[in-house]
Amino acid sequence: MTQPPLQHPLVLAAMADARRWCTGHLIEERPAFRHTVAVARTVLEHGGTSPELLAAALMHDAPDLAPGDLDLPAYLATAYGPVTNRLVTALHQEHVALNEPDPTVDVSDPELVLLSTADKVVAFRGNLSRADLTGDRPAYFGAKTAMVRLLPYFHEFQRAGVGLVPAALSTALADSLLQVDAAIAERLP
Repeated sequence: MTQPPLQHPLVLAAMADARRWCTGHLIEERPAFRHTVAVARTVLEHGGTSPELLAAALMHDAPDLAPGDLDLPAYLATAYGPVTNRLVTALHQEHVALNEPDPTVDVSDPELVLLSTADKVVAFRGNLSRADLTGDRPAYFGAKTAMVRLLPYFHEFQRAGVGLVPAALSTALADSLLQVDAAIAERLP
């Protein structure tokens, strides 16, 4: 009998590490562990069933959350294997690049594109939900200047990922981006 992906020992170990490292941290104003689990579930829902990919989804924010004295690449490579280490490292590099003036879209690694798209969908859906709670989406997104500055990048990333990720996931990102665009447009004179 085949083991369910979320019950694989590698995934369970990643879940334990993620829970430990996320404790006390927030991502997008919510508990960090909630975010990592949502990304892993989104990856799984869209066909990402390999234990290494699911472990990477759970560990994708580890570079920012793991203890500072931990040699994270060595730990990830030893505990989770080279695929998980490569994906976590590459997604972290993408996150860091978003702080640069003109980040480059790279869709050369299909597993990374799936993971990154899932991360973006979870983040944008979370922001849309929080915007709805304020009752004023335009004001909410108007205050998110870093996100708004990156909207062209996110649109380019979504278009470049078409055909590389399942259509439903690509559409989920496109729909989220269009909702943010609409909220921003409401603020324009």
